[in-house]
Amino acid sequence: MGVFPGAIYDTKKRILTATGAYQMFYKDFIINANELIYDENTDIIIARGNVTINGTNLNGTFPEAKFNMKEDKIYLKGPINAVYNELNFVGENGVYDNGKETFETIGKVVVTSGEDVLNAGRVFYTKKTGIVEIFGEKEGFTYKGIGRELKGTYAKFYVDKNQIEVPGKFTFKYEASKEDKVDGTGEKLILDTVTQKSSIKFILIKDDLSHIYEINSALANNELVCFTGDRYFEG
Repeated sequence: MGVFPGAIYDTKKRILTATGAYQMFYKDFIINANELIYDENTDIIIARGNVTINGTNLNGTFPEAKFNMKEDKIYLKGPINAVYNELNFVGENGVYDNGKETFETIGKVVVTSGEDVLNAGRVFYTKKTGIVEIFGEKEGFTYKGIGRELKGTYAKFYVDKNQIEVPGKFTFKYEASKEDKVDGTGEKLILDTVTQKSSIKFILIKDDLSHIYEINSALANNELVCFTGDRYFEG
């Protein structure tokens, strides 16, 4: 269903071509574009030119969108700029599965939420589970938040928990201040993406041995003291 300034229907090929600024309604979406081609044989609608899609979960602008009504999917040709379930996506191409409620962004993907920025090769978001799968592809992925940076090849972002889980190798940097910073690598990590003040206190080793009094004070307050022999911080 749609509103068209003008259209041509080929009765033999069963193809409808509409040009001019038109508006189409599909599922819960309102689509605006400059050109529309509907093939009744394949049940595929192709929208081209300044395509805007506005729906309950997905909103965005695209050069081209292909609606496969048999598959109940929308294939988005980029560069795409979309908002899906309150996350901002930029990439080369995308696929929205209306039935399964999934959104996949492919090629030079940038996902943003507030001050958090994720760069990856491919991202697959399943709304029903609230899980965003992050694929680094060849160059790996990079996540940057306030005072922190995480790099790896694969990760899962749990939207409801605000957590990133990295099951494989990663590098991680955290810096809240000159005295409060960590830089390391590992095999598995669960990172809370909600910015909070760090509860870690650093006691600097000093030539006058005054650090001993700080350690005794921490122990007297029932605080855990860890000696990180594999880390060095300039003080």
